[in-house]
Amino acid sequence: MVLADLGRKITSALRSLSNATIINEEVLNAMLKEVCAALLEADVNIKLVKQLRENVKSAIDLEEMASGLNKRRMIQHSVFKELVKLVDPGVKAWTPTKGKNNVIMFVGLQGSGKTTTCSKLAYYYQRKGWKTCLICADTFRAGAFDQLKQNATKARIPFYGSYTEVDPVVIAADGVEKFKSENFEIIIVDTSGRHKQEDSLFEEMLQVSNAVQPDNIVYVMDASIGQACEAQAKAFKDKVEVASVIVTKLDGHAKGGGALSAVAATKSPIIFIGTGEHIDDLEPFKTQPFISKLLGMGDIEGLIDKVNELKLDDNEELIDKLKHGQFTLRDMYEQFQNIMKMGPFGQIMGMIPGFGTDFMSKGNEQESMARLKKLMTIMDSMNDQELDNKDGAKLFSKQPNRISRVARGSGVATRDVQELLTQYTKFAQMVKKMGGIKGLFKGGDMSKNVNPSQMAKLNQQMAKMMDPRVLHHMGGMAGLQSMMRQFQQGAAGNMKGMMGFNNINLLTEGAMATFPEFIAQNEERDGVRFSWNVWPSSRLEATRMVVPVASLFTPLKERPDLPPIQYEPVLCSRATCRAVLNPLCQVDYRAKLWACNFCYQRNQFPPTYAGISEVNQPAELLPQFATIEYVVQRGPQMPLVFLYVVDTCMEDEDLQALKESLQMSLSLLPPTALVGLITFGRMVQVHELGCEGISKSYVFRGTKDLNAKQLQEMLGLTKPPAAQAGRGQQSPQAPLSNRFLQPVQKIDMNLTDLLGELQRDPWPVTQGKRPLRSLGSAMSIAVGLLECTFPNTGARIMTFIGGPATQGPGMVVGDELKTPIRSWHDIEKDNAKFMKKATKHYEALASRASTNGHIIDIYACALDQSGLLEMKCCSNHTGGYMVMADSFNTSLFKQTFQRVFTKDVSGAFKMAFAGTLEIKTSREIKISGAIGPCVSLNAKGPCVSENEIGTGGTSQWKICGLDPNTTLAVYFEVVNQHNAPIPQGGRGAVQFVTHYQHSSGQKRIRVTTTARNWADAGTQIQSIAASFDQEASAILMARLAVYRAETEEGPDVLRWLDRQLIRLCQKFGDYHKDDPNSFRFSETFSLYPQFMFHLRRSPFLQVFNNSPDESSYYRHQFMRQDLTQSLIMVQPILYAYSFNGPPEPVLLDSSSILPDRILLMDTFFQILIYHGETVSQWRKAGYQEMSEYENFRHLLQAPVDDAQEILHSRFPMPRYIDTEHGGSQARFLLSKVNPSQTHNNMYAWGQESGAPILTDDVSLQVFMDHLKKLAVSSAA
Repeated sequence: MVLADLGRKITSALRSLSNATIINEEVLNAMLKEVCAALLEADVNIKLVKQLRENVKSAIDLEEMASGLNKRRMIQHSVFKELVKLVDPGVKAWTPTKGKNNVIMFVGLQGSGKTTTCSKLAYYYQRKGWKTCLICADTFRAGAFDQLKQNATKARIPFYGSYTEVDPVVIAADGVEKFKSENFEIIIVDTSGRHKQEDSLFEEMLQVSNAVQPDNIVYVMDASIGQACEAQAKAFKDKVEVASVIVTKLDGHAKGGGALSAVAATKSPIIFIGTGEHIDDLEPFKTQPFISKLLGMGDIEGLIDKVNELKLDDNEELIDKLKHGQFTLRDMYEQFQNIMKMGPFGQIMGMIPGFGTDFMSKGNEQESMARLKKLMTIMDSMNDQELDNKDGAKLFSKQPNRISRVARGSGVATRDVQELLTQYTKFAQMVKKMGGIKGLFKGGDMSKNVNPSQMAKLNQQMAKMMDPRVLHHMGGMAGLQSMMRQFQQGAAGNMKGMMGFNNINLLTEGAMATFPEFIAQNEERDGVRFSWNVWPSSRLEATRMVVPVASLFTPLKERPDLPPIQYEPVLCSRATCRAVLNPLCQVDYRAKLWACNFCYQRNQFPPTYAGISEVNQPAELLPQFATIEYVVQRGPQMPLVFLYVVDTCMEDEDLQALKESLQMSLSLLPPTALVGLITFGRMVQVHELGCEGISKSYVFRGTKDLNAKQLQEMLGLTKPPAAQAGRGQQSPQAPLSNRFLQPVQKIDMNLTDLLGELQRDPWPVTQGKRPLRSLGSAMSIAVGLLECTFPNTGARIMTFIGGPATQGPGMVVGDELKTPIRSWHDIEKDNAKFMKKATKHYEALASRASTNGHIIDIYACALDQSGLLEMKCCSNHTGGYMVMADSFNTSLFKQTFQRVFTKDVSGAFKMAFAGTLEIKTSREIKISGAIGPCVSLNAKGPCVSENEIGTGGTSQWKICGLDPNTTLAVYFEVVNQHNAPIPQGGRGAVQFVTHYQHSSGQKRIRVTTTARNWADAGTQIQSIAASFDQEASAILMARLAVYRAETEEGPDVLRWLDRQLIRLCQKFGDYHKDDPNSFRFSETFSLYPQFMFHLRRSPFLQVFNNSPDESSYYRHQFMRQDLTQSLIMVQPILYAYSFNGPPEPVLLDSSSILPDRILLMDTFFQILIYHGETVSQWRKAGYQEMSEYENFRHLLQAPVDDAQEILHSRFPMPRYIDTEHGGSQARFLLSKVNPSQTHNNMYAWGQESGAPILTDDVSLQVFMDHLKKLAVSSAA
């Protein structure tokens, strides 16, 4: 609530007493000055503030106060007492009598929330077991009866009113008479809103009062009018006998202090406070607990009431289990349900000592609620055996496949299920301790029943369960013990109080997530992972962090819970900013203004936002919508465009398989999609698809490169209006197809037949020669055709090649078979004859395609190289796919190609077209560049850094092709100067704005806004270090290294990578100079050196034993995949299967290769199953076929099933390898594992058993030993 500011300021003033060494008159006056200033800011009456100051001064005589007294505590107690007087009129509040008719009449100003509050009060008493009803006597306001009727119907509360009767006195009297005759206990009469100057309406109010003879007249006070409440309340009290007050809108206005203090002047007590817009947002008002909670001292009495409402004592079965220290997952599920019943998390937190009412923000509260619902959804996917098992966690650990099943059933990741089991284990451990404490379940005062030493142990166990920051908020262990004493001695002095507190502890964990949880939540919600999650506050400090401030951003991360908004975003009016309205912006709801959080420009909301308020916020201002997607309504919806470019210079078997895949793809396309076909061999043919009955095509020489203008003239194409008018301005009525690109629904049969009739290139191939393949010319014609027909519109060129280009532009090798295609050795010696010219040709094509938003996919299926090295820019710069396989007849190609057309839950393709990414930053940080499948749009601006990393010098990039896994690495530079400190609590913000064409044809804009805290590295280095995301940092540095490897020598890149790692160890390691054995890395950095070790050995940086095409393919995939897949590429995952236990992940180390094990290795590009020597012998002996060895058959099948699961879900599909000890393909495993055992040390004493690796490569242990020596060296 807004009053939290008042509470925070008064608390801060009182704390100043603790900081003073001597309490004297000067300290007292300074403290009172701060308290009074805070009260005046909250609109409290100046006379009352003056009176409070005088009362405290008179009560505290520092000179006469005995020296043994605690002066600080006396002053604080006196201030507390005076604050209570401000809101306490000293009159006992009216309470209803059970079993009789209690008539309550509501009065107040127009717009004060009377009707809503009537419904809330009726619902409150209904939940308490009273028979309640509502009467609408408000005939003045249009729609009043409809509103009350709607509220009452939702809450299932009987109501009375009339659409025809206009006299409120008659309606009120008839309604009261009706409900009295039916023995209703709480009869609430809602009346019209009125102002003190409206005499006739005041007279009407008196008549209603005389007619119904209410037992209690409630004045509904609107807190937003501040001190003006006093005059209005007095006027109502003079006319009718107001006995009680309910204050509304206290949670949303700074003048709430004035409203509260006005109550004291009316001598009518406050009985309830409206705390929100929902029907259960009504809180009973008690003066002392209210002030206590306001000052962060908690409200234990209110908390106990909340726990009592759960009626946990009624659950005898649960209490019996707890006595015996038993706690199942089903019991935990019921506890989660109890939390949901307790009310809004923010209110509950305010009742705990040490936490202010604003401890949990609205965003955190919603995140915590979502987290709880997610955990309950996971448990909904568990079966009875799992829920009722006395040790559920052990059951899941013994059978990990249960975790996978529950994760799939609930639609979450396996780590989410593991997080739930971890939380359950904590609860179960504490319950076990509680079960051993005698007297805990007797009821009454636990402090008399329970052994103090046992209670102390229980408190320690509870402290271990809590987030350390939460414990710190409560005042440490002493604060926790004090609160538990209050629980023990209070009305809930039994298990109810304890279990209630445990529930609250769980919800605080949601609000105060650890950094790993925070990182995971942000990745899941926004698709963003930063290298540092607390940023150094100056340029100098940032450069000393070694790893730059950078992020991995997945623009189209799948969010099924994020429906697109059917309107366009609101933009900042400053021309150099144009940031999108987001939850970080400051909003003035009264003036309908918002302040941009990037440039601080104040902007007027558009007229369509006229109805917004604190309780009626648009989605883009809600914290859970930090990522939001808009649908652009302007312009026509464009069809999908697919242009197939097919190589016919291949074996008949391959060509037949390719034709079948292409025919299959036609059945997967939507009827309105436009399709074209170009085939090539020695010549290039552009097929005209508009002809019925005949096959017609235009034939071009494969040795000539045609530009767009020449092609336009030859094919008789006219430039569409969009070319001149700009993107997306084509007329909806204009035909969007032509002779070469036709809708599937029109040419499906013809194109299927045409593909079926395709023959191998008829030109003869002489022995010892390669076929003449005009790939470069065919791709040039494809780019030109789309350039002429669909400029600036999303389109996809799908190129299928069975070998290298051997003639014309883009030629990479001659037609003589005796001349091999270039190798890395040739490139190093500058002996690659065709490479530079071919690369230049394909770069020009990539530039033309990306300018127009067109994607180029390359499917290269051949045993030899196809020229991917020269063509890589076509896919890398346009966001296209690159797939490499041995043949078009393999399942690797067929299933990969089929998965291109995968659809989401709404039936739309998981692909997007013609994307652009724009990034906006706050003033202290600038953009250095991006690395990924994008090209620069050369958009200079104030947030662009002069220091470029990757594709830099711009704040906008073109990403022609996007899918849910497409991920960019974005690098930033902190530009704030060292001598210009950022104010405490400041945050740096980044906004990612992605424009793209959805596969439905809609234009959409996805906006992600995120922020991180600044910290001074000089004083808060530990906070910065704790925020390090070592997984994201490893991939960000790896992308940077791979980017450099494209233009620099391999050894130079490795040396740069080593230097960065050594500097990081020196900066954040804990060690003594020149003592390697003393070196220690904190947990947040411990895996980073291991990632770097495997990166150095990866095919991304090591070209040995890989062809240039293979290196290009590996690097292409690494530069576009998300974090999870990238980590697998850098450090493959190894699982072990044996008779000794369930499948388990093991170290990627030679020591893991044992004779009686089966290993499953996932390198992203390969899924390999390796059978140890003994297992291999058993398999060859056929034991799996014998019924008595069924367990061995299951052991052999388990890795196969897991491998199939990966093969069915990954894109592109990995290569599947089944090998064994001594098998030729076992080399793939041996080349990836850490060679801890080699032929040099295989006979070392005490060495673990395992397979020795015949290699001279250093092991991880040797690497780490050298790293430690260099890090601690004085000379370094």
